[in-house]
Amino acid sequence: MVGQQTSLAELTGRYVGKSFSECSCMELAYSWYTEIGVDVPFSFDGLTVDNYFPVWEKDRKAVINIMLELFSTLGEPVADFTRLQRHDLLAVQEKNNIYAAIYLENSMAITSNIAYGVRVFFLGKRHRVIAARRFSPCRKR
Repeated sequence: MVGQQTSLAELTGRYVGKSFSECSCMELAYSWYTEIGVDVPFSFDGLTVDNYFPVWEKDRKAVINIMLELFSTLGEPVADFTRLQRHDLLAVQEKNNIYAAIYLENSMAITSNIAYGVRVFFLGKRHRVIAARRFSPCRKR
């Protein structure tokens, strides 16, 4: 499993409480995976970690589609959402929005929300996993 070198509490503590302007959901995912030694792209199909949010504000549907396309290129798919593992990358749907999140454990995930910033939340009916990807074990750089 990826991320064995850093405790989950330590890693989570580095991000929880940051505002969305400090750390968007895509910035969180990029930083989290880079920190645990997973090679994830900084840019994809014209979007970068830096321009993701301004572009999303102009065309949410297009950006969500690009995000989901990017997800399909990362790691391996997790078909059974009842078998999620720590550090799985999630696409979560909440009402009419889809966003990136990272599975922690015990049905909890971490994301960055526009209104609340980086937070930990429970997955379930309100926050529904629609896609999950798992990264192979790797060594921290």
